[in-house]
Amino acid sequence: MVMNIKKKIGVVILAAGSSSRLGRPKQLLMMEGRSLIERVCVEVLSLDTAAVVVVTGAYGEEVKAEIENLPVQVVFNAEWEEGMASSIRLGIEVLSSVQVDAAIILVCDQVKLSSSLLVQLIDAYLSGSCKMAYCKYGQQIGVPALFDKAIFGGLLSLRGERGAKSIIQQHLAEAREILFPGGEADIDRPSDLGLLDE
Repeated sequence: MVMNIKKKIGVVILAAGSSSRLGRPKQLLMMEGRSLIERVCVEVLSLDTAAVVVVTGAYGEEVKAEIENLPVQVVFNAEWEEGMASSIRLGIEVLSSVQVDAAIILVCDQVKLSSSLLVQLIDAYLSGSCKMAYCKYGQQIGVPALFDKAIFGGLLSLRGERGAKSIIQQHLAEAREILFPGGEADIDRPSDLGLLDE
């Protein structure tokens, strides 16, 4: 599936965490014959985006080796232990250098993620009526989320464990909500591993 995207939209895939609660790198867990990091990269690469940046950290070399044959830019976050905010900042800085109009931020362990969901986010943004599009699953809001470059300053101001959710909440009046059935299904603990076989 290739969209004819009229604006330059980049993608930041957050893959820097240590998976401390799981006890092993979630990025390398296998699902449907692919590691989670390879799977999410393939979904993203099916779209006509301007750039795809994968931010690594705790398992930098292993994650990089897993996707070395894919046309993505892998950047190592030396400050990954600070928390998710440092990876968001680095990804947005890299995309800003190639002058994108907007950025999609996502993670690699939402097992129900698909390119069709990302298309919905992009379509909402390209409709011209919003500066941001985010996902809702259950009672939660969060990623994947798309941010216009006008909001990059807020993303670059994030610190510590704060993720993109706080920026979404600040801009709800300018945003479109996309329903993401199953978006809450992610891999955090050993008890979540059964999701990989569903």
